[in-house]
Amino acid sequence: MSWNLKLDTKINFKKQSSILAVESGSAFPLSKLTERGIMLDVELTEPHFSANKATSMTNAANVRIRKRGLGRQTISYVARNCLNVFSIGLLLVALFYFVQIQQLRHAALSNNPELFVDDEIVTVTRAIDGDEVRVRNSSGSTRVRILGIMSFDSTERDLMLAEYGQIAFDYLEEEIVGKEARLKLAEKRVDNEGRLLATLLVGASHDSDVAQTMVANGLTLVYTKFPFPAMDEYLKTQDAAKAEQLGFWQSQRVSARAESMLDLWNQERRNR
Repeated sequence: MSWNLKLDTKINFKKQSSILAVESGSAFPLSKLTERGIMLDVELTEPHFSANKATSMTNAANVRIRKRGLGRQTISYVARNCLNVFSIGLLLVALFYFVQIQQLRHAALSNNPELFVDDEIVTVTRAIDGDEVRVRNSSGSTRVRILGIMSFDSTERDLMLAEYGQIAFDYLEEEIVGKEARLKLAEKRVDNEGRLLATLLVGASHDSDVAQTMVANGLTLVYTKFPFPAMDEYLKTQDAAKAEQLGFWQSQRVSARAESMLDLWNQERRNR
């Protein structure tokens, strides 16, 4: 909307340091000022003002004109651009750290069995499940499928089986993660999933067999589907744990499931 103020008396328009004189009876379109970014502050002794029509100001009035100065515009422009630059900087920093984290994650989860040799001392970095761990040496890391055992899956629908799977996982997590172990590689070295097949020996002299200890405590089964050098010794250890009803052997239902799994593996081994 454009309003014209009819000036019946002489009024001084102060614009910065200059004075703009407007003769009585002239009209001045406010829209011209506002289009140029000029702000009007009107103070009337007895104001009579209507937005609907041109109105006369019959008394003396002071009209102050305030224009948006270049300095304020510059500050606003700089502030907006600084905010944009800051936002872009944050995005770049976030991207940098994201790439770094992905690289570290990739390195941590990489699988490089070729970097490991028999009888090597490694560090166990994490347990994956009740019969699998991750190890590292100075060259890299890899997954190790512990030779000769098979634990129950902690994600089994049967909650009792899942519980014993979790117990096996917790044992590895608590007893060997963060510690050194000696690798005794299997003849095959790597299984079909690319995992290193090995026996883990821990302890001060690196001579305590992790898998056999778990079998002795009824935490896992001897995996007889594929023969391995210590299988007969493991089976004797398993028979002793079963006789003493250690670990899951104390549960009749879990023991029955374990026996059926052993029968299946033995049959598969004979049919090979």
